[in-house]
Amino acid sequence: MKPPVPDTEYLQRQPWFVRLLHRFNPPTTYVLGFTGACVLLATFIFAHSQLHGPPCLFRTFLHLPCPGCGMTRSLISLWHADPAVSFRYHPMGILIFSGCILSVTASLIYALCPPWRKGVERFSELIIHPRLTMAGLVMLIAIWAVRFTLAFTGNRFFLW
Repeated sequence: MKPPVPDTEYLQRQPWFVRLLHRFNPPTTYVLGFTGACVLLATFIFAHSQLHGPPCLFRTFLHLPCPGCGMTRSLISLWHADPAVSFRYHPMGILIFSGCILSVTASLIYALCPPWRKGVERFSELIIHPRLTMAGLVMLIAIWAVRFTLAFTGNRFFLW
């Protein structure tokens, strides 16, 4: 379902980039596919070069690991076909990697197979549904709390 079109007066008051995005307005499937492709490409480059991921501002300023700490290294481990180490870096890494591959695949199907667009649109809308997004955030915080608790009790299973 497309969002309602705002009136022209409202759009004229907006910055240039908002007006440009309003004109472009890509389907959700393409946005998810592009995002998934960027994540996969960046981690592939990090996995096969001497480059490192971006520094964590949360950890830099608070001196504590953030809820997503280890995610980049987890995805890099999956590029090296090591799911056990990937899980130790971050348990959600395998889920994120799979989601990125699914998003790219759905975007390609959307572009190449017009008869299947309706089903792919429903899949894309489900992915960004607020309840699913909230469940993912709750899971991220819960995993962070478990990892934090285990680290402070001396258990070194998870790698930070």
